Amino acid sequence: MNNIENVYSNRIEKFTSLSRLIKKRIDFISNMRFLVFAVVVIADIFLYRSGNALPMIPVTLSGLVFFVALVIYHESLYRRLNHYKNLLVINNRCIKRFNDQWNDFRDNGEDFTDREHSFTADLDIFGPDSLFQWICSANTFSGRKALARVLASFPDDITSIHKRQAAISEISSLIDFRQNLQADSINECANRDDEPMLYWLESDEYLFKNKTVFFILTVLPWITNIAGITAFLLKAPGIATLIYTFNFLLSILWRGKIMKVMDAFEKRSPVLSTYSQAIKRILSESFNSELLIRLHDTFIRKKGDSAFDALKRMASLVNSSHVRYSGLGSFIFNMLFIWDLQCLLRMERWKRQNGKEVRKWIVALGEIEMLSTLSQIRFENPDWCFPAIDPDHNHVSAKKLGHPLLWNKKRVCNDFTASDKSVSIITGSNMSGKTTFLRTVGINYVLAFAGAPVCAETFSCCPVNLYTSMRIHDDLRANVSSFFAELIRVKKIVDAISSGERVFFLLDELFRGTNSRDRHDGAVAVLNVLISGGASGLISTHDLELAVLETDFPGKFKNLHFSERITESNITFDYHLHDGPSDSRNALAMIRLAGIPIV
Repeated sequence: MNNIENVYSNRIEKFTSLSRLIKKRIDFISNMRFLVFAVVVIADIFLYRSGNALPMIPVTLSGLVFFVALVIYHESLYRRLNHYKNLLVINNRCIKRFNDQWNDFRDNGEDFTDREHSFTADLDIFGPDSLFQWICSANTFSGRKALARVLASFPDDITSIHKRQAAISEISSLIDFRQNLQADSINECANRDDEPMLYWLESDEYLFKNKTVFFILTVLPWITNIAGITAFLLKAPGIATLIYTFNFLLSILWRGKIMKVMDAFEKRSPVLSTYSQAIKRILSESFNSELLIRLHDTFIRKKGDSAFDALKRMASLVNSSHVRYSGLGSFIFNMLFIWDLQCLLRMERWKRQNGKEVRKWIVALGEIEMLSTLSQIRFENPDWCFPAIDPDHNHVSAKKLGHPLLWNKKRVCNDFTASDKSVSIITGSNMSGKTTFLRTVGINYVLAFAGAPVCAETFSCCPVNLYTSMRIHDDLRANVSSFFAELIRVKKIVDAISSGERVFFLLDELFRGTNSRDRHDGAVAVLNVLISGGASGLISTHDLELAVLETDFPGKFKNLHFSERITESNITFDYHLHDGPSDSRNALAMIRLAGIPIV
């Protein structure tokens, strides 16, 4: 068994054992709760019948205190058990990913899919069988969004990439921290966008801006309850009824505006509690890399509560507002305490103290989740390298470059080098590996710019903007043929070059939607435009005539190819990249192997 797989298996054994232990404690405490209740009841009955009623008070109170303590401890045990269960799910998931069984992971990032994006659709960054599905361990909406951002963006400045590399390298070794952070939020819905809540928190909207009115409404329930109780004691129920009716009418008066705010926090209490627990986890950890230190310090405040305490308090406030879902409870609490209004007043007080800071807390938490996700690549693939990214590089160079989404037992790695402002023309027969190699180069570029390790022994490149034209679809509704759709993709590349971008392109079977002569002439024309604009890239093609470009434009084009071995009964591919153009053809052989008779 591989060492990494061993780590996960040992952790599964550990958390399974701890779960069993906690279950035994839960059963024991359940029995203790029943026993305490039974003892108190029996003791009270005995004391009452023996004529010693006075000792019933301390017996009952002490039993009640003990019972409540057992209930609180019982709940803490359930939380620990749930955490261990989450850790078991996480480690079983890690083993599945390690053994290439990750294709059924629920979160594949399909909500981030954009067919018009310059490269994500062609390189399988989002959606089924994607890079996102393979590696994502972020559970908050902010964390998923941060991961999607770094996987879909053009390169940040070199300093930012280097800082991410250092952070990912450090956090990769902190397996307990990473998995506990993930377990803290694994039960939350990752699609819960925080924007409605953040909009209210960051706005200057307050129901009561006047401090005097705010204070009066805050203390009003105390005044009305003292007055109401006094009225009852003085045997004036009519006055007490008027007082409590007044309370209820006040809650109705502002109900529309109150509910507008409450709706923004609908079902947010568990999410806020999750944020609070995750931030507590982060604050308990010490970091060394510059980026992680900065993100860690985001949650530390010079005055007032920490981000952990503040969000925990807000979660409690939101949770207390849920009394409104109980018809009778809502009526009683609003009559006695003007409850909905009091909840809003406390939330507005919290908003004044913390509202402007919540977004940066959520964003920082998402950034740490993103780094934690990418660090799994480092942990599970220690033989992969961090790429050397330098704006002064004039080439891309990789040794033993492989596709990260192919299981290592099936993965074939190749060395690849390309000079700046040059095009590699890859030829080869059907199924020989041309398109897969284009995706191999592209997806490793994506990982490199995200700050993650790449699937290679060594990898160096300059920061470039990726553009691809690989999966081309027609659009009948828009009256766009596949050929014209491809032209639109190529035009985007030309426009990017014209605007001064440093471009690296990946073109698969350029202009396959037209006849062979037009395909060849069109490809030559486009490649000349791209190369004259200073772009670099790869193109796969069946058009062997394009091979002459290397001779016609020395230093600008380079021929590479994949080959196969054909026998009477089989075709085998080694998927190794070779210099020079391909001279093999396998279409007829494949037709025969498919069982189609050829005359």
